[in-house]
Amino acid sequence: MTGGGMRPSDDAQETEERFVRAIAEHVPMERVAEVYLFPPLRQGPIESGVAVLAVIDPVTDTTAGAEAVDGRHVVYTATYRHTRKGPDRGTWSVDVVAQADAPLDAVAAAIRGVHRRTGDGDGAEADRMSGSQFRALIADAPPPAEDAG
Repeated sequence: MTGGGMRPSDDAQETEERFVRAIAEHVPMERVAEVYLFPPLRQGPIESGVAVLAVIDPVTDTTAGAEAVDGRHVVYTATYRHTRKGPDRGTWSVDVVAQADAPLDAVAAAIRGVHRRTGDGDGAEADRMSGSQFRALIADAPPPAEDAG
């Protein structure tokens, strides 16, 4: 969706949008500087996904904009688990946890390190979104479908 790779299927795009909306419920959207979305993994009936976010630290922020590159950022990891098949089909959980604080360039360097360590040609590179792209995606995302039941 955000990178230069193949366009995800409608189902994958819907899941990604659902994940991004869930992340937005846990972090201050106006302070998000960057988001890295990793491709989902599917093991049996369970699909899981990971995102890494750099959020401007309100304590050390000396600028007004979320696109600032200087200063410290709170680094969050967000994960989801979605049961695709079986008796628990449709079960969805999201966890967003603050892991560290670091300058924005250190976050990007850590993501590059992950790519190097997992770079076996399987396309596992994360898609990068700026904070403004993240906010625009949230603004453009359709409302979640209502669950029957």
